[in-house]
Order: sequence, then C-alpha cells, then structure tokens
Amino acid sequence: IHLVDKVTGVEVSSEGEVSGVHTAGGDTHTADLYVDCTGFKSLLLGQAMGEPIESYGDTLINNKAIALRVPYTDKDSEMEHSTNATALDNGWVWNTPLWSRKGTGYVYSYMFTTPEEAEVEFLEHLRSTGVSDEFLKEAACHHVDISTGFRNNAWVENVVGIGLSHGFIEPLESSGLMLIYENALDMIDVLQSRGFHNIP
Repeated sequence: IHLVDKVTGVEVSSEGEVSGVHTAGGDTHTADLYVDCTGFKSLLLGQAMGEPIESYGDTLINNKAIALRVPYTDKDSEMEHSTNATALDNGWVWNTPLWSRKGTGYVYSYMFTTPEEAEVEFLEHLRSTGVSDEFLKEAACHHVDISTGFRNNAWVENVVGIGLSHGFIEPLESSGLMLIYENALDMIDVLQSRGFHNIP
C-alpha cells in the first residue's frame, strides 16, 4: 500500500522503539520495522531515536546547494549523454540531462559567499550556457542546507536510516545512490539472518 502523506509526529515506546508514525491526514501508522527516508530531517533515526551524527564539516566544507529544473528549448541539441560538473568561484555546478528536462544546481560553502550572491553567480553561469533570460527571470531556485556526515548507527532498535536520513558526503559521483543501494542490501541481509525470508 502506497500512502502519500506528511509525517507530523513519531511515537516512541517505553522500550525505546518506534511504535507509531502520525501523519497530517490524522492517521497513525504502525509497523514492525521502520525505514527512515525522511532526508536531512531524519525524523525517525535522528530525531525520535536520538542517533547522533558525526559531522565531516571540518573537511567537507560545501554545505549549501541551489537546485533548479531547466526545460529544454531544443532537446535534440541540448540533451547530453552524461552529467557534467563545472567549477565556479565558490563551488561547482552539476548539469544532469534527463529525458524531459535538465536538472542543475550549484554546490558551495556559506563560508565564502552568501546564498544571494551564490544564486546570482549560478544564474550568470546558466546564462553563459545558453539558458534564456526569460526563463532565468522567473526561475524558482530551491536552496538546500547540506549536512555532511553520518549517524554512528544506521539501524537503531526497529528503525533503519537509508539515504540522507543516515548520512551524506557530497553529491560527487552520485555517492548517495551507491550508499542507498548498499544500505538496502545490508538491511535485507540482516533481516534474512533473523529469519525473515519473504522480503519483496
């Protein structure tokens, strides 16, 4: 069953396990195992279970990103076969060609520039690559705070953190995709070792 809703609260039992998840729709969902995929918020693993994060911010200093979806104007000439990274003054820009649009963004550190200055720099870069002024004037940039580091344990009681809720390095070489894949395989291995064999 796929439910689309927003998590508004998490119940923790006296035994220290998650016993229910409250949603904006007014429901409480219960399960034997909870997989936390709530992103940087880490609502279950980080907040409800209190699992601490080991920060890498002293060495991985990029802690902000600006993301934007750019439509194709000429798909035949603009769609490329790979993701490109371009260095700018305060970080780097990714350009990921998708079937229906381009995904692009700017990763930088707030120690060297402000979000406003970074957005100006990012949009100027896009303009230099041929993105139209008309689009850029109305562009709705999405600013993201990045937390680099990992929670000490990915699995606490009946909660498993996968993806950003467990940790994040930086969007270099899509390391996050590899970590999600490896975490999922590890979770299946542990479940099977505990006698759960009918895992979809």
